[in-house]
Amino acid sequence: MKAARQPARQTDSTNPHPDTIAARGSPATSALDVFMLVSLLSILGVAAALVLWLIAVYNSLVKLRNMKDEAWSGIDVQLKRRSDLIPTCLSRSRDIWATSVPCWNRSPACGRKR
Repeated sequence: MKAARQPARQTDSTNPHPDTIAARGSPATSALDVFMLVSLLSILGVAAALVLWLIAVYNSLVKLRNMKDEAWSGIDVQLKRRSDLIPTCLSRSRDIWATSVPCWNRSPACGRKR
């Protein structure tokens, strides 16, 4: 059996090797393709930089919010301690007042009462 004969390819007079040169494109087309590729990559790079910048700004805002919350929490703790100390201070001042009042009722001479 004979092998099937393949049809002959038609060639241009300007393009003697259609499989090699035509597949790559003409020099003007490849320069345009390179320009478009560089433009696309540049746009993608700028977009990626913008996204990274937005992420960094968001993270810094979250960090500042957490620092603010922590500062207010510290103030709340100090106010809670102070409010817990008020009854203790009042009871101590009552005790001091109760023990020092009899001394004020005494005369300075000989420690006798008036």
